Amino acid sequence: VIGMVPVANILAPLVGLLWAMWCMSIQYSDYQADNHQWPFGLLRARLRKQVISSWGLGGMVMGASIVPLLNIFAMPAAVAAGTIFWLNELEQSEPLDRDNYP
Repeated sequence: VIGMVPVANILAPLVGLLWAMWCMSIQYSDYQADNHQWPFGLLRARLRKQVISSWGLGGMVMGASIVPLLNIFAMPAAVAAGTIFWLNELEQSEPLDRDNYP
């Protein structure tokens, strides 16, 4: 819809790319959060606190998934990258109160 607005259509690809990067970082960080029984709200709060590194993970996954033949290996590599991201960034970061998230 934003692509049909005359001036805002310039920003539509950028907004779509940022949204896709955010969704990919949530998707590939969620495997480890499920294994540790974290609620989804807590995961989103952790990712929001480290938004640059979250977009970095999502951007790397998006970049690998749009290249032909590389996209075959993108999903397993993204799961491994999400695990490394979990161990280095999310699990080690300052604790949040787990009871305040549904």
